[in-house]
Amino acid sequence: ILWRTIGNGNIGLAFQATADQLVLREVQTGVRQLKQLTLPDSSIIYVNANSVIRIPEVFGNEKREVFLDEGEAYFEVSRDTLRPFIVQTVVGVRVEVLGTAFNIQAYGKLEDVSVAVSHGQVRVSDTIQVLGELKAAEGIRYNRSNGKVWKATYDPELVNTWVKGTVRLEEAGFAELALALYNLYGVRLE
Repeated sequence: ILWRTIGNGNIGLAFQATADQLVLREVQTGVRQLKQLTLPDSSIIYVNANSVIRIPEVFGNEKREVFLDEGEAYFEVSRDTLRPFIVQTVVGVRVEVLGTAFNIQAYGKLEDVSVAVSHGQVRVSDTIQVLGELKAAEGIRYNRSNGKVWKATYDPELVNTWVKGTVRLEEAGFAELALALYNLYGVRLE
């Protein structure tokens, strides 16, 4: 796995084994840190500030699965018709694709989990059901506490503006605004 830190900061790596002995690397980012990861299948992940993601050292023969434990990440997934790419979030939202580009925001401090697609198609589900199938310029917001789902449209060029250092907020609540400013500047709003 190739690692590139965008901006300041060190890469935090930890090794962990799951029940089936899959070895995972944990990548963490801090305030004002963005990281770019290139996976063995040539997929690229951009990890936003204050995020934690676990990635297997080697993908299995049946699927390519990563775990977004906290935060936000933008995925540019290499196409593989035999092995779907799956992102599991700690809050129970799962995104499955074969090859596409999409963003997931799943910070523990926010009530909503959001998924937005730049190109390609993804299937979003929670632990019970499929929440929606999304194509380019489509997104979904899922409220973790009450299970409500909202579909939205996005400009595909604006889905991952944070990768370029720009924060774009639409209809954001105070918690989302405060988190965005903390991630970008390290400033806490109360």
